[in-house]
Amino acid sequence: MSRYLWAAALAVYLLLCVFFGERLPYNGGLGFDGYFYGTLAQNVPDVLGRGVPDYYLDRILPSLIVWLSAKALGTSLTTAGQTVAAFHIYNSLLLTGAAVLWVRLSYRLELSIEVAIIGAAALFVNWTVLKQYQYFVVQTDATALAAGVLASVCVIERRYVLLAFVAVLASFAFKAIMPLIAPLILFSMPAPERGRSSWLKAWCPAVATALALAILLYAIFWQHFQPGAGAAPVSFQALPLSILITAVYVYYTAQSVDIARILAPGRLRGLKTIGAFILLWGIRTVTLVAMARVYGNDIEIMDIRTFFIAEVTLSVAKPAVFLIAHVVAFGPAFIIFLWYLKRVANAAALHSVGAVLFLAAALTLSLNPETRQMTFAYPLVVTFLCVSLQGLGISRTFAIAFVGCSVLLSRCYLPLNALGMTAVGPGPLTNIGDLLQFPWQWVFMSIGPWMGWIGYATNLAMIGLVAIVLYVFRPLAAIGDSSHPLAPNFHPWRSFLVNRR
Repeated sequence: MSRYLWAAALAVYLLLCVFFGERLPYNGGLGFDGYFYGTLAQNVPDVLGRGVPDYYLDRILPSLIVWLSAKALGTSLTTAGQTVAAFHIYNSLLLTGAAVLWVRLSYRLELSIEVAIIGAAALFVNWTVLKQYQYFVVQTDATALAAGVLASVCVIERRYVLLAFVAVLASFAFKAIMPLIAPLILFSMPAPERGRSSWLKAWCPAVATALALAILLYAIFWQHFQPGAGAAPVSFQALPLSILITAVYVYYTAQSVDIARILAPGRLRGLKTIGAFILLWGIRTVTLVAMARVYGNDIEIMDIRTFFIAEVTLSVAKPAVFLIAHVVAFGPAFIIFLWYLKRVANAAALHSVGAVLFLAAALTLSLNPETRQMTFAYPLVVTFLCVSLQGLGISRTFAIAFVGCSVLLSRCYLPLNALGMTAVGPGPLTNIGDLLQFPWQWVFMSIGPWMGWIGYATNLAMIGLVAIVLYVFRPLAAIGDSSHPLAPNFHPWRSFLVNRR
C-alpha cells in the first residue's frame, strides 16, 4: 500500500470537515485571536491602515494569503462564515501538503512502515490537527505546523539555503522561528562522538535545574506572577508538588543532552549559507521596524520579559500541567519522545550540533503548557524521534496500539457543540473565568493554561490509560539498554546522511 494514501485519507477528513465539521460559535466562528486574523483577511489595507499592535505584525502572513487568494478568485470575504470557510480551505491545503512531505521524508530516511506510521500519527492524528484546527479555524498555527514539516525536510536533506527562506517566510506567521532555526544553519557539523569535559555533563543538569527554580521562585514570590486572560491561576496548595515535578523534568531533560559534546571545539561550515541567513534575518528585521512605524499602534500585548517569566511559571499552575497539556494536544508521541529522550538527543547530535541545540530549545518551550509554542518545532522533534526508533524492533502491534491511542487522545469524535458549546453565544465573553468551567472546558481542557481541575483530572486518567497500553506493547529493549544490538554503536544517520554530505 502506498504511503501517499495516508495523505489522501487526511485530505478526505479535512474535506468532510469543510462541509460537516463543527465551528466555534464565539464571534461567528472566528474565535478570540481569530477575530483579528479574520477581520484582517477581509480587508488587509483597511485594517493595517487603522493601526495594529506590533505583536500581530509578524503574524499577518496567513491572513494576507487568504485575502490575496480571495482577490485573485474574485471573491469577497464579507461575513464571518465566508472568512472561516476560506481559512479552512487554506489550512486544509497546507496540512495535506505537509502530509505529502512527511511521506517523502519517511522514504528518504528509509523508515520502516511501522515507524513511518508512528510518525504520521504523531503529526496528524492528534487533537491539534483533527479537532482544534477544525474548530478554531482562523489561526496561524496550521501554517506553522506545515512550515515545520517543510523545515524538517530541509534539515534532513541539508538544504540550508531553502531552510533560511522557509524560516523567514514562516516567521511572518509564527513567532520565535528565526531563533529556533539559527543553530541549525550556524552549526550544521555533526557533534563529536564523545565530549571532552565530563564535569560539564555532570554539572549542567544541576545548573539548569537551579536556574529554572530560581526563575520560578522569583516570579511567584517576588513578582507575584499570575497568568492572565482567564488562564488557570497557580495553585499554591499543590505548588510544592508542581515545583518538584518541574525540577525533575528539567534535570532529566538536561541530563539527556550531553552538553560536553555540544561545546566541543568545532568550526563553522557553509559560510555563504550562514551569510545569506543573516542577511535575510536583517531584511526581516528592517521590514518589521518599517511596518511598526507605518502600521503599529501603542498597544502592547506581551513584552519579552513577561514571555520568559510565563514560559517557566505556567509550568507549575498545576502538577505536571505542561506534560499533560502536550500529551493531550500532540498525542502519545510526546510520551515515547520523553521515554527515548537520550536516544533522540543522540540522533540529533549525530546529525549536527545545531540539531541538538534545536532540540534543547524545543524542550525549553515544552515547559509552557500553551502547546502552540511547540507547533513549529514539533515536526522536527517527531523526525528525530522516528530516526531514533529505527532498529528498536517496533512491531506492527505497537504501531497499531499507538494509532489507537492517538485517536483516543485526539477527541476528534467529541461533538463539542452538541455537548453545550452552542450555549456560549456569539460573544462577547462577560466572565473570563468561564473558560475554566464547562462547557468551555470541552475545548480548553486540551489547551494547557486554561485547563480546569475537572479537565486536568480527566486528561490525567486518559494519559494513564494510554501510558499503560504503550508500556504493554513497548519494544522489548528500552533506551539505554546495553543488551540492545544498536546500543553500543548507535548511529542512525550512517546509512542516509554520511554518504550524502
